[in-house]
Amino acid sequence: MSVERFLVVLKTARIHEDDRVWFGRWLRRFAVFLHQPETASLTVSQESVKQFCRTLLARQVPAWQRLQAVRAIELYRSEVLGTSDPDLLEIRQILGRKAESERVAVTTPQDEAELVGVINRTEPLWIQKMRGELRLMHYALSTETAYIGWVLRFMKHVGSEELEKFGAPELKEFLTDLAVKGEVAASTQNQALNSVLFFYHRILGRDLEFIDAVRARRPKHLPLVLSRQH
Repeated sequence: MSVERFLVVLKTARIHEDDRVWFGRWLRRFAVFLHQPETASLTVSQESVKQFCRTLLARQVPAWQRLQAVRAIELYRSEVLGTSDPDLLEIRQILGRKAESERVAVTTPQDEAELVGVINRTEPLWIQKMRGELRLMHYALSTETAYIGWVLRFMKHVGSEELEKFGAPELKEFLTDLAVKGEVAASTQNQALNSVLFFYHRILGRDLEFIDAVRARRPKHLPLVLSRQH
């Protein structure tokens, strides 16, 4: 049970690519804070996570990065330690509110308008809000296009634009359909999951429980065999 094991888990975890890069760094930093070797099983408790966040705050690490650190520790706890204890939801919620307050505090209405730019007002209201949030968070245009596309497909899947009425069961069904009927690649299914989770977390303020959907198959790399012709 080590940091190295966590790095292996990150390669196939259903998380955003930015998180894939930073989660390993945050866990290494947590190990240093605990004064535990990376080869050892790290001790995760509510108090140790809170203390870790306080040290980050003392170094003026913004709330959104402290939240990312907690999410990294939570993933380590679940996927490497194989447990749901301790519950870190309250810590994440507090940091989420602080991150939002920090963002509002440093962004003037004029700055926000310039960052958001022009949005098509004929699109569903939730899609308009999601575009605005993606732009305020400086996501690339290609990511915005992909994320919006998947949320629109999810709307079509549930037959409604009122996504606040739906949740984990419908998302599980959607992802399973992509894998079974759509035969999409694992990376495509992961992108669909990340897109819808982003919508629920950032736009609706909801964290969906674990999505146990049928996983898409990863592409098989077939070796090229050359035979000598006689």
